[in-house]
Amino acid sequence: MLLPQRIDGAFRTCFHGASRVSIPSPQARQYYHRCFSSDYIPGPHDASFDLITATWTIIASCPIQWQFQHIKGHQDDDPTRELDHWAILNIAMDLRAKAAWEKFHQQGCPTQARIYGEPWPLVIGPQKVCQDLRQQVIDHIHGTTARQWWARRNHFPESHLSGIDWDACGCALKSSTRGQCHWVVKHNSRFCAVGHNMARRHQWPQSNCPRCNSDNETNTHVLLCPEMTATTTWLTAIQRLEQWMLSQKTEPGICSVICNNLLAWRSHTEPARTTSYFCGLAGALQAQTTIGWKALLAGLIAIEWSGVQDAYYQWVGNRHSGRRWAAALIKKLWDVSWDVWEHRNGFIHTTSTNTIASQAITRALRQEHALGIHSLPHQDQHLFRITLETLLQSKFEVQQAWLSNVKAARARSQRRDHATYRRERQFLRNWLQGPS
Repeated sequence: MLLPQRIDGAFRTCFHGASRVSIPSPQARQYYHRCFSSDYIPGPHDASFDLITATWTIIASCPIQWQFQHIKGHQDDDPTRELDHWAILNIAMDLRAKAAWEKFHQQGCPTQARIYGEPWPLVIGPQKVCQDLRQQVIDHIHGTTARQWWARRNHFPESHLSGIDWDACGCALKSSTRGQCHWVVKHNSRFCAVGHNMARRHQWPQSNCPRCNSDNETNTHVLLCPEMTATTTWLTAIQRLEQWMLSQKTEPGICSVICNNLLAWRSHTEPARTTSYFCGLAGALQAQTTIGWKALLAGLIAIEWSGVQDAYYQWVGNRHSGRRWAAALIKKLWDVSWDVWEHRNGFIHTTSTNTIASQAITRALRQEHALGIHSLPHQDQHLFRITLETLLQSKFEVQQAWLSNVKAARARSQRRDHATYRRERQFLRNWLQGPS
């Protein structure tokens, strides 16, 4: 750890007699905001908050005034561009930083150390926590239990938990909306409103699939439903997934392996053999097969996928990273499940007489109309001005609303009658029993 005396001495030696020092930086605005802005307070939620806090401490104790100057990065990519003095210094700094990183990485030297001016450090295992302190502490306490639960739910060995790219899954969730996160968790934890759950909650009379009418509709059956339009929706979703992977310059072997295995998983057939022999692809395929292809749709991808894609990006000279690609892939896999789920819900709400829910509400409408205005007070009898034929031709939501209003009116009438005639019933009961 650098001591404050050494830091102060280094400043005085390098900048003796200077009152202001300019520092070139490709991220000048970000650094200025985090290190000089008076309305910004660094916290443990910031990335590299230990370095930021240490910078605050050093700058506050330094007699020199610091200012940043923006330098555009990667100017050396254009060989015809004329570079000024600041650009040359920035390129040299970047090359030295990369060389130092490679040296320490190859030698296995520790890259995280105590920094003068930082707050008290938190180390979890061999890793120093430098950002998202609260989330990393929660993950350390509850992460193992949660991952074991997902292993039991998706039926793969707990020994393969370390082979899942949890970081990419976390990045995908952070970049999704709150509604998307809720649906992903509910669907993959089997708490969504499928037939099995609706019957268990006594909201449906049966648990049959509304599309193919098979028994006990589960979240897995939603993806595997053999109904013709459901199969068409699935094939369309896989085609969109393949088009997106090709647009992201995905290694061709990854495209064919993922799409072919998802299609084979749904049709219960053997997948087509891949003709690609790109480095690491066979290991990624084997790892994902062990974890499961349904788990892939849930976002539980093998960690080898990002490595293979990152190597392919480097091979073709693309600056994209395999880590970001993996997070985006998970979101697209969730879109496949979402498209099938939306088709299933649309089948329920747009098909009137061929679904269990619509048949149940049709019977309830006929029963209520058979009872008519019996026992209803005058102010609620307007509900029956609409004919049964008109109700049966109305939308599903209109039928539900009318049925709820009629049931609520009958319940109010029963409570009112019970309260109104209570004293008369007691008087009649006393009169019939006679004097004691």
